[in-house]
Amino acid sequence: SYAERTRMQRQAAVLEERQRLVRDMHDGIGGKLLGLRLQARHIDGTTLEQALDDSLADLRLIVDSLDTAEDDLSEALIAFERRVRPQVQAAGITLTVHTDRALDQVQPGPRATLQILRILQEALANALRHSGARQIT
Repeated sequence: SYAERTRMQRQAAVLEERQRLVRDMHDGIGGKLLGLRLQARHIDGTTLEQALDDSLADLRLIVDSLDTAEDDLSEALIAFERRVRPQVQAAGITLTVHTDRALDQVQPGPRATLQILRILQEALANALRHSGARQIT
């Protein structure tokens, strides 16, 4: 039936995306960690700590995106906010999030959603590290 074929195509697309994410973890995070391992004797502790934190954040984002691979962008953003809010609050910063209900209609797909989440993660990490902000909106 059409519904069954659509369901199977969606499952195949999600499986393909998950396999791509596993490759990202291996090539991206694995490569970063290997590079850090090779340079460990030549970089200071603060730089090493920051690079490890970045790798962990990237890993968390990839795992989160696996959980939201079948969700729409709005759901993925809600999950992202839940994950980062404690980190932001622990830094003594207020996080304010404005939502647009139009996002409920946006479904860019798992790959684009992961890229959006990576952009947000990088922006948030930069704000936490470099801005000295008391509030992030």
